[in-house]
Amino acid sequence: MNRLLLLALLGLFVIGCQSEADIKSQNPKLIAFIDEFKENHPTWNNNQITRDSINLLFESKIDEELRNNIISDYPIKLKGIKHLSKTDVYIGHFDGHHAVANPYIDILIPLPKSVVDTIKENRKYSVRVTKAERLKLLEAIGFLTDDMIYSTDVELTNSAAELGVVYMEMDSISMWFSR
Repeated sequence: MNRLLLLALLGLFVIGCQSEADIKSQNPKLIAFIDEFKENHPTWNNNQITRDSINLLFESKIDEELRNNIISDYPIKLKGIKHLSKTDVYIGHFDGHHAVANPYIDILIPLPKSVVDTIKENRKYSVRVTKAERLKLLEAIGFLTDDMIYSTDVELTNSAAELGVVYMEMDSISMWFSR
């Protein structure tokens, strides 16, 4: 009996300790899109002119992909929840950066109170998106006056893809598990 309990606890521990490498190895649509975009545009980093030109194209393509739910199989971590004063609105602030998968993205999602009561900070979640749009810096600051937002810019760099701040509406959220 003790052995069975020990095995059950060990199994839960293993599920809870998924490595960051699990994310990249599963080839989420978002990572595959970024990798493919770089492969299809090998001159993106030749000089400032090509960087600017291709980053504009990247920005329009990532906007389109975000609207098409590219993030549905990509884990995002809850950084915090903000209750907007004098309203019943709660905004979840999620982070999409991981050590081995390098898109930098801040995500703002309005959350119903029933979800607010169940989700936990610093946990990873999968979100099914019904709407997505990037925000300008002042719009983002209006939502998150206490939180740090790294950049609202969209661009490719040698080591990462910066995707800015995205406002999303969702129809479901669930704990992220390695698939």
